[in-house]
Amino acid sequence: MKKTITLLTSGTRGDVTPYIALGEGLRDAGYNVRVAAPVGFANLFRESKITFVPFEGNPSDLLVEQGDQTPLTLGRNFINSIRATQNFIKKARPLYRRMLHTAAEACRGSDILVHGLPTIWGAHIAEGLGIPAVRAVLQPLAPTRSFPSTLLPFYFSLSGIGNWFSHWAVTQAIWHSWRSEINHARHADFGLPRAQWADPSLQTFSRQPLTLNGFSKHIVPRPQDWNEKQVITGYWRRNELTSKQVDELEIQRFIDSSPNPIAIGFGSPGTQGYLPMLEEALQLTNAQAVLTIPEKYHGEIKSKKYFPH
Repeated sequence: MKKTITLLTSGTRGDVTPYIALGEGLRDAGYNVRVAAPVGFANLFRESKITFVPFEGNPSDLLVEQGDQTPLTLGRNFINSIRATQNFIKKARPLYRRMLHTAAEACRGSDILVHGLPTIWGAHIAEGLGIPAVRAVLQPLAPTRSFPSTLLPFYFSLSGIGNWFSHWAVTQAIWHSWRSEINHARHADFGLPRAQWADPSLQTFSRQPLTLNGFSKHIVPRPQDWNEKQVITGYWRRNELTSKQVDELEIQRFIDSSPNPIAIGFGSPGTQGYLPMLEEALQLTNAQAVLTIPEKYHGEIKSKKYFPH
């Protein structure tokens, strides 16, 4: 009987799409594969043969509504960034309990659970289900002396132990932000005791999860101090689909007809408060932009200077 692998993901489209690609690769290798993700990502699975198992809640949706007060970042105004992050966590806590419960239900029947950074809590669901957990990440997160945490807003080296500690501190900060919600789920859904103080990836070698790193070793050379549980696989990319090809043709026509085309991406924060400023900037520079934003905001784009994607 084929093993059932469930890929547990959340966050933004950029978090979910690589998991679909990874799932399609595992399916082609002979496994029964499911992707468990927030219900709002259902449209990404319309042209995929991967089974989509939805669950409720996605705290990342709150990021889109924040405008220029973007949480989980260190912007120009440090105090505003801290306040925005505190407000985000306060609003997200009720969502987290519901999300963890419905995600746990979505993962039942799995033989292996694969989870990433936005679903760092997946390790606790796997423990509750009594199945192995594999971590699959899109950026290097394991502690190393080679470079600082890639989740920090700077790129200069903190040298040796400083670099290593930055990874440890960031991972612990993420884990402890939601520790109370995770411990509630452990008790309510599985009857488990409270989780250990350290994230599983920071515990002793025997407790560390196998981690698939979805990037190229040519872009991020393997740190010499990583152990054998850190596997660099290369990027996880999907084969082009028919609707995607049509979309790309439309984008290409827009670019070909534009005297000065550029690309602008907003990701999680969305476009709230930025469109008038962008409109003025494009007007002054005689430029046109392919604008990458969540699909639900495409209807707000009226100007011919934008191509929403």
